[in-house]
Amino acid sequence: MRGAGVWRVIAKVCPRGKRVAGLIRYLYATGPAQQEGRGRRNPHTNPRVVGGFDDPDQLEPGVGEDGRRDFRRLVSLLEQPLAVAGVGPEKRPVYHLVIAARKDAETGELVDRLLTDGEWRDIAETYLDRMGLAPRGDDLGVRWVAVRHADDHVHVVATLARQDGRRVFPRNDFWRAGEASREVEAKYGLSVTAASDRTAAKRPTYAETQKAARRGQGEPVRDTLRRSVRTAAAGAASLTEFLERLRDDGLLVRERMSERSPGQITGYAVALPDSVDPGGQPIFYGGGKLAADLTLPKLRRRWDLAVRDDRKTDASRGSAGWPSTSPEGEGTEARNDRHRLTGEERARIWERATAAAAGASEQVRAEAGADPRAAADAAWAASDFLTAAARVVEGHRGGPLTAAASEYDRAARELWGRVPTPSRAGQGLRAASVLFTSVRFVGRNENKQLLALLAQLATLTDAVTRLRESQDRSAQAAAARRAAEGLRLTSTQLASAQAAPTATLTRRTGPPFVADRPRPGPVQAPDGPRRGPRR
Repeated sequence: MRGAGVWRVIAKVCPRGKRVAGLIRYLYATGPAQQEGRGRRNPHTNPRVVGGFDDPDQLEPGVGEDGRRDFRRLVSLLEQPLAVAGVGPEKRPVYHLVIAARKDAETGELVDRLLTDGEWRDIAETYLDRMGLAPRGDDLGVRWVAVRHADDHVHVVATLARQDGRRVFPRNDFWRAGEASREVEAKYGLSVTAASDRTAAKRPTYAETQKAARRGQGEPVRDTLRRSVRTAAAGAASLTEFLERLRDDGLLVRERMSERSPGQITGYAVALPDSVDPGGQPIFYGGGKLAADLTLPKLRRRWDLAVRDDRKTDASRGSAGWPSTSPEGEGTEARNDRHRLTGEERARIWERATAAAAGASEQVRAEAGADPRAAADAAWAASDFLTAAARVVEGHRGGPLTAAASEYDRAARELWGRVPTPSRAGQGLRAASVLFTSVRFVGRNENKQLLALLAQLATLTDAVTRLRESQDRSAQAAAARRAAEGLRLTSTQLASAQAAPTATLTRRTGPPFVADRPRPGPVQAPDGPRRGPRR
């Protein structure tokens, strides 16, 4: 349901309340405390009833001689079925649903026409019909009102008792709200929202977003941690190395130990040293709170796949001059001292990375129409590969390649967090990801290899776009498409900078190939690829 530049209808089922009066008064509040004093995100403007169990004009609260709204009649009408059914406030019988049109993520403006009061009423009726609270044609359903106090959303307030005296117990209301959203989008020609399929990463909360803004950070802590964890997972082949990489990246790591098997790690959580709660304690996030595929069981499955492939190919790789990437080779040159890679070894690593991306592209294209499930593993492994490439090219500060990897993140996952069936192309990408991290930076004479790799990555993300389109997964297809566009833009700008006679490809100045609209990151994105080892 995320995204900029599209109109989307989103429903939020709020916690149930005890009394109608307080909620109605809040929805009509327009005083200074509501508008400014409490820093409200959505100031209330011209609050009014736009729909309900009766004619909206009949339900609209009147204005007394003192100029204040009189809510007593409306509250009494809504609470009458509760009194008949014998439902008290301890049962929390007040149902609250917010239906909102998505705004542009950057400007905060609506991206399509305003819906009229009549359209919002029909939308509210559609939701209540789908959710079984007030079916169309049933005059004895629950009593409800829809209050509009902004251009982009309405609040639906209902009491959970039918007018014939029977209580109402909503079932699967979250799921049915999603069905209603898609019905409304089809009826009014709005952009289709993605179903709840756990392919999206965990979104930062409003509090996390506001905290980042107050501290002048480019993104919420949750997003920073997710990128760091994914980078560490992409470059590791075992749990031990994964945890070491997290700590080397400056993260605080908390291991969860098994209660049944002493010494066995069953989970992990990470935190930034400067992200603390009011008590000064670090705020930790478990892997599952960052993304569905970053839980420890799924990470172990990923490493098992890569290790099995490495064990089969380590002998041939060693004889050809490849550095080892298997866990048993943790003492090798590629692991312990990445600065000692020879020029020939670096060239072979770039060659293998580009070949792995090309092989994955071919498999995804070949299987997209015939057997999409066979291409799922390569699409999933491509996320690791993009993340590793972004860290090598742009470092911690990020840039357009990091942004493309973040865009692609959703396109990689299978529905409901499932782990896809292993494939040769997927295992090749994972092994190449681990190996590619040993490069650590883009050498001054490796721009040609970088351009070739970017071209193959753009081809790979294009193939994944067609794969997701063939599966009717619009949100994942859009994510892969945005990643492909970002990769092509990055490649084009880098090539133009190289062609310019005054272009100097150094880490200090760098070519001006940063995307025109870079994604926010922990700090300002650099102007070019990272050059040379850190001093």
